[in-house]
Amino acid sequence: MMYNKIAIYSRISVKDYQLENQSIENQKKYIHDYLDNLLEFKAHEREEYTDIGFSGTNENRPEFKRLLNDVKNKKISCIIVKDLSRFMRDYIKIGDYLENIFPFLGVRFISINDKYDNLKESNTALNIDTQFKSLLYDFYVKDISVKLKSALILRRKKGDYLSIPPYGYMKDPKYKHKIIIDPKTYKVVKKIFDLYVNGHSIRSIAKILNEGNVITPSERKKELFNITYNSIKKYGENHKRNVWMSNTVSTILSNENYTGTYVFNRFNNIISNGSKTIQVDMKNWERIYNHHTPIISIEVFLKATEKKTAQKRINKKVDNSGYRKHSVIQGFTKCKNCNHVMAYVQNKKCNSNGQLIIYRYFRCLTCKIKGFSSNLCKVEEIENEVFNLLLNKLNINKNKYLNKKKDNGNTLKKIKELESSISSLFEKYKFGFITKEEFISFKKNINKKIDILNRKINMCSDEYIDLQSLSLEVVEKYIDSILIKDGQVFEVIFK
Repeated sequence: MMYNKIAIYSRISVKDYQLENQSIENQKKYIHDYLDNLLEFKAHEREEYTDIGFSGTNENRPEFKRLLNDVKNKKISCIIVKDLSRFMRDYIKIGDYLENIFPFLGVRFISINDKYDNLKESNTALNIDTQFKSLLYDFYVKDISVKLKSALILRRKKGDYLSIPPYGYMKDPKYKHKIIIDPKTYKVVKKIFDLYVNGHSIRSIAKILNEGNVITPSERKKELFNITYNSIKKYGENHKRNVWMSNTVSTILSNENYTGTYVFNRFNNIISNGSKTIQVDMKNWERIYNHHTPIISIEVFLKATEKKTAQKRINKKVDNSGYRKHSVIQGFTKCKNCNHVMAYVQNKKCNSNGQLIIYRYFRCLTCKIKGFSSNLCKVEEIENEVFNLLLNKLNINKNKYLNKKKDNGNTLKKIKELESSISSLFEKYKFGFITKEEFISFKKNINKKIDILNRKINMCSDEYIDLQSLSLEVVEKYIDSILIKDGQVFEVIFK
């Protein structure tokens, strides 16, 4: 087997940067040393993929996704990891990758510490030792997530601040689990609350901060903790700094920690399922009063909260007919430049006859705030183009649909034949003509064929739609997002 490039994958979930850096470098060195000692790998180019701060149960890792994309594009022929837990900590999913996906794509996979190399296995199935280790990893994650959550709750109840401090605060150099006033940014927090309770809107506050080139929360995090956000670099060499957005200002105005009260248990982090987070009911939030130095008074915070609550009630009354009342694709359109959802805006004008004309647009407010073109486009034009692209994608053809329905009879017949062959295989195993392992392997392959045929029937039964126009039901079913660039549809991402 010829190899184009070897992928070296390393991962760690620890949040402390220095520990991360050291552990990641150790993983890389360990793998490089392994490769250097094997003659078959010396002539091949190596590519490093590194994820820092991501759980092994979470598949939504940037470098992990880049690796899989390179594998699909046939840029990678061999993947090597220190051990299976670095690649993934889900027993079922890792089995699918090693038994089905990688063999199908012709990719070699090596786990050094587990002594696993799919090229040297007798078949594509995982050996017993590797399966057992993977299962242990799976149990370990689920067990440790419960223990870790309990330990974190106890520490928080004792007063330890375990999260990254909110904007306006920093970690105490003498004790890292205590927060103190950040002299560089606390006045900005005061200014935000003062402007809001004295009549400014959230959007106007963001504009004021941007005009004053006030350091943003993400920029301050980079300075304090060396945490880099990709969005800062998105707009080219002349626009590297981040900007204040309305939701950033809103988040600060909603943070009770600025009153000196330590508020925790706001979210329920499901560690065993990756990065899934569930909002806890407000009445179950836990608080430690007078925990740290306040930036604003409780009275000011309550005024801001009352104003936000009143504004929500007003917005609810204004928009009482639903979020997508203006267009069925509202919320699906995204700016290609910044990937933010585009806002719906309208302009009302009277023509020469005094008739009121409403012009409807999608506009990227994020780009507008950042000082770029707002990517303005007409709603009707986008809807028409999306409709035509959807028709083309679905390839709606009634005769083709009816012919496929006729094919279902043949498919069902094949399924029955395959199910019958399983019974025949069991008889052969029962009378000693095949081994238990052979029976399990054959049965597994037959079940896969049956699943494929069943999916074919399900797809066919739901394929034909007499589509006359766009509807919310159709859009939600078939469309994931619509990317807009320079006022036109750049790409429709279908589900």
